[in-house]
Amino acid sequence: MSAPILSFTDVLNKFRNESFSERDKGTRFERLMKSYLMITPKYTGKFKEIWLWEDFPYRKDFSGKDTGIDLVALTTDNEYWAIQCKCYAEDARINKDGVDSFLATSSKEFYNDQMQTTRFAYRLGLQLLGKLEKKLKYLLKTHTSILSLHVKGSFNFD
Repeated sequence: MSAPILSFTDVLNKFRNESFSERDKGTRFERLMKSYLMITPKYTGKFKEIWLWEDFPYRKDFSGKDTGIDLVALTTDNEYWAIQCKCYAEDARINKDGVDSFLATSSKEFYNDQMQTTRFAYRLGLQLLGKLEKKLKYLLKTHTSILSLHVKGSFNFD
């Protein structure tokens, strides 16, 4: 007997109900977003690799524990993308302070395997639900290296 296919909303509810902490819920969501980026048609074939932050081979070049970066993707064009994943409640307010460490850390340079200085070409925010506050909306509109996927409802896995 095969397991039932869960909708995205069902998966999130399962995360919320079964997670033993906010950190555990966040880790589960980050893993889900990693999978999502690998299979969604918008990004199919775009990435060679996507790492959880803890597995990113060059994270030693960044100081501090909470960098705000949750995932790092390497594109087929050898560009690195910093990705922040936030799983908010529908009535949550998302403000600029909530993404400041992500923006600061993802602006820093690091060394790749060839010991060349590199930096993140793009910063992607995967936000589920919540309402963006005015300052954050302005920031997202004015910085071309920041891409935002603000999702209301559910992701389309088709």
